[in-house]
Amino acid sequence: MCFRQANNMASRSFNELFIYRSDLIRERLGADDTVVLVDDMVGSGQQVCDAWDESFAELLAEVGTVYLIVVAACSNASQRIADHTRIDLKPHFQLTDADNFFHAACKHFNGDEKKTMLEYCQFVDEKNPKGYGDTGLVVVFSHTITNNSLPVLGKSTDDWEPLFRRYD
Repeated sequence: MCFRQANNMASRSFNELFIYRSDLIRERLGADDTVVLVDDMVGSGQQVCDAWDESFAELLAEVGTVYLIVVAACSNASQRIADHTRIDLKPHFQLTDADNFFHAACKHFNGDEKKTMLEYCQFVDEKNPKGYGDTGLVVVFSHTITNNSLPVLGKSTDDWEPLFRRYD
């Protein structure tokens, strides 16, 4: 619904353009049809590949073309999706290793700053201190913060209140 509101397509007159996963079987889509999936972010590609394996591969088996349009995607995730699914990923922004806070290709922060940030991130989230999939992003959307972003930005704990709280 956020996509529809943001693109001024929330009125009923646009309903026929949008279907939901539960509607795919009823639509009897074939080789001449195109399905466009919409999301905000692809960080590791895990969620897309899991969803493909769990339902979309079967639901879209007869569909000619399947697109996934996102605001941003990490290049590693893009490759993973290309290797594992039939989805043609179309990101507006392609994020690279230079966008990963902790990667050597990221030149915005020096080694000491990265070390200090890692200590804070480990305090907040021992399991994923560099964000889910070790993507190390500093991406925040107006409606949420991605789990691929640094945990100090979005993960709330008993001892830490982030700037942008993530609600899971």
